[in-house]
Amino acid sequence: LRALHDNPKKRFVIPQIQRPSLDEIGRFFDIHAEPLFEPDAGFLIIISDVTKQTTQAQRLQQQRNELRLLSARLTASNEQLAYLLKRIIPRSVAQKLIDENRMPRLGVEGRSDVTILFADMRNFTAVAEGLGPEQTLHVLNAYLEVVASAIWRHQGNVIQIVGDMVMAAFNAPDP
Repeated sequence: LRALHDNPKKRFVIPQIQRPSLDEIGRFFDIHAEPLFEPDAGFLIIISDVTKQTTQAQRLQQQRNELRLLSARLTASNEQLAYLLKRIIPRSVAQKLIDENRMPRLGVEGRSDVTILFADMRNFTAVAEGLGPEQTLHVLNAYLEVVASAIWRHQGNVIQIVGDMVMAAFNAPDP
């Protein structure tokens, strides 16, 4: 108040002072002080209850923070879904689904000729029985890499892998 007395053009504001209350939330007040128009006439002090505005602002900020968190989680989930989708179905089909941003329709829009390939490693069971688990997995991975690469090189789609059996489709879903 002395600073206000010495500089009559100055105003003094203390925003959002919190005081305890019975509801455990507290009350919020703004204090405004300014000298009156005449010298040495005193000060005008206004105390405003801003509890409602302050609690609404706090709730709004909390909701913004929660929305940012949900948005970050959604982005991470979408990235993870895209990562997994591109490893389960052909990349071109996965990218088309991601870009269209809609659920795929069940059924077919029309008929088309497709080629289905079933590939199986000859005598795999006998070979696997003679190898240890790590060696078996190494042989199986090498075989699947060669087969899958050949399928993809000819624009085919690996549909299913069961052990050493590979099922692939050509001309489906894209020509």
